[in-house]
Parts: sequence; structure tokens; C-alpha cells
Amino acid sequence: MKTDSEGGRFFEQINRLHRLVCMEDMVLRLNPGEMMMLMQVECFLEEHPESPGVKPSELTMDGYISKPAVSKMIGTLEEKGYLMRTASRQDRRVVYVNLTELGRKNLEAERNYRDEAVRQITERMGGEDMERLLELTEKFILCAKEAFRRR
Repeated sequence: MKTDSEGGRFFEQINRLHRLVCMEDMVLRLNPGEMMMLMQVECFLEEHPESPGVKPSELTMDGYISKPAVSKMIGTLEEKGYLMRTASRQDRRVVYVNLTELGRKNLEAERNYRDEAVRQITERMGGEDMERLLELTEKFILCAKEAFRRR
């Protein structure tokens, strides 16, 4: 029964962290999903500077996000002015996604905001505790991936 207790405690803490992040998002211009999508676009473009953009199918995070969900998120970010879609000149059926200047500025502003929040948390927790938390989180993620793969 100790495992159930640990599991309950763990998921309660994850839930508390999730609520904290969701409440914090109310003051941000981007929700976590939008932020992640912009970061994915930016990362792809940095890794492929010769590319005319990123294809929506390349934003599924190896199948973790469905194509319809990616399409909807791109549409939302396009409406907000953070992304733009352009058709390929060689094949009009192919669409590329790029960050707009507004998207780049807001992505940078969100990063600065979150970096400052983490800096303040680290200051209160202490650098060693934060480093230990990050190491343990990474270890947990690796163990969880293995455990869930076995299911």
C-alpha cells in the first residue's frame, strides 16, 4: 500500500503544480501549448536555416500531438499574429509555417518572464536543491517512460 500512498502524493503534487502553471498563464500572452508550438517552430528553423519554413506535419512531436490538433493550434497562433502560413512555390499543396516578428517578440518576452520566475524560485530554494530537483525530475521521466512502455 505504500506505493499507492506515494502515487497519490506524487499525483497530488503534479496536480498542484499544474494548477499553479494554469493560474500563472492568466497573466501571460501565451498558454503552455502555444508557447511549446512556437518553440517547436523556432527550434526547427534554427536547426534548418535553409528551409522555407516548417511543415505542420513536422510539429506533431513524433506523434504526441495529432495532426488536427497541430492544425488548430497553428490556426489559433496565426489569428493572434504569431505564425504565418505560406504555400510552397514548387507545390502549392505544401504549406510552410514561420514565426512572425510579433511571434518572435512574444516568444522572447515569455522566455524572459519564465526565466525570471525560475531565477526567483531558485534563489528561494537554493541552487543545490534546484539542481537536485532537475536531476531527479530527469531520472523520474526516464523511469516513467520505461514503466509506461511496459504497459
